[in-house]
Amino acid sequence: MSMPNNEDEMIPKVHSIIKRTYGVPRCVAKNIEIMGRKPDILYIYDSEPEAVAVELKINDWRRGLAQALSYTLIAKYVYLAIRYIRKRNIDLEPFKLYGIGVIAVNDNPHIVVEARPSVFYKHQVMKEHTNKLCKDKVY
Repeated sequence: MSMPNNEDEMIPKVHSIIKRTYGVPRCVAKNIEIMGRKPDILYIYDSEPEAVAVELKINDWRRGLAQALSYTLIAKYVYLAIRYIRKRNIDLEPFKLYGIGVIAVNDNPHIVVEARPSVFYKHQVMKEHTNKLCKDKVY
């Protein structure tokens, strides 16, 4: 496997990790806006975990964390997928503090920090959007 050069090249590796962790989703939406939030990828499930959002970044982990935090309203689990992780180029403590997961998308893609269930996620809010999401914007 090679290192991705852009966010689009990260997507197949992220799909693999999310499916391995949470199972096969009902549908996958890419860049769809819900409640003013627009995650790069949103996985919709019929049951637990219901919704998993992923923000893709090549290297700007601070901006990615800020964006990922906003997705805790629309997804039960939220991840930042970043191209390459070394301890000196990313601070994992804020991710652990806020329950945002981190996926390293490199030669050996893997979860570095597990996401915790969002305390802000509301099942009813997403349920209202689920049928439309899975019908209209499937990736």
